[in-house]
Amino acid sequence: MEALMNYPVRPLQALRKVLEDAPPILDPTKTIPTAAELCAKVAAEAKRLGLTMHQLPEGRKAYTLDKPGPRVVITSGIHGDEPGGPNAILKLLQTLVPEQLRHLPAMWVLPLLSFEAYDGETREAGGQDLNRAWGDKKVPVYMEAVRD
Repeated sequence: MEALMNYPVRPLQALRKVLEDAPPILDPTKTIPTAAELCAKVAAEAKRLGLTMHQLPEGRKAYTLDKPGPRVVITSGIHGDEPGGPNAILKLLQTLVPEQLRHLPAMWVLPLLSFEAYDGETREAGGQDLNRAWGDKKVPVYMEAVRD
């Protein structure tokens, strides 16, 4: 734990700088992509950057930047009525160039957890607010995979 506390924050500062310099996340003149469209765009950008793709249950994907040290986990798309998170991840990946990855910490990026809520523009999936259900015994299989 002590090694974690002494880990330099420089990589996080580099990520913050990339985000500050990025163009606006959403263009109000454009429509928000569907879950399938968003996932296809994220997959293309992750491949371009050389991130490793991990298949999760029910079509969900995680993208990783593997390296030693602490890991940053970025999740979004749990609430479908909050499209900014998944679209911010897409914009971040579109903004990065592969050379910048060496300055970033190890990362797990889960861009869209609840396809149903995202496409339905609702907070709930299957009648459940998944962001409040991390500790519940009964959650969708893809949530179990992320939680565990």
